[in-house]
Amino acid sequence: MSRTEDVIRIVTASCAAFIAVVFVLGYNWAKYHNAVEHHRMALPVLTDWVAGGAAYALIAPPMFLGFGLLFLFHGNHTLVVLTISLAWLFSLGWPLLCIAAWEMPFVLL
Repeated sequence: MSRTEDVIRIVTASCAAFIAVVFVLGYNWAKYHNAVEHHRMALPVLTDWVAGGAAYALIAPPMFLGFGLLFLFHGNHTLVVLTISLAWLFSLGWPLLCIAAWEMPFVLL
């Protein structure tokens, strides 16, 4: 694969991770506002962890981009593929974890 294709893959995976983080921030804000601020609901540990860590996940997309480009320009293709794969897994897993964590208290009632 050419270097240009790898850069496109790294940037696309990082953008997907950013979109996932923005989705989680919005979803988390809406659920927290309704459940905690209005209904005074106590959060389970997992939901509290996701709610507390949602803003910290904003560091992930620049990390994927930075590490992907760093590994690419140092010629380590295996780590480039690993970084891209981790970015896509994060893009899928973080929103799913958020949705599952926020729906758990309502399923367990």
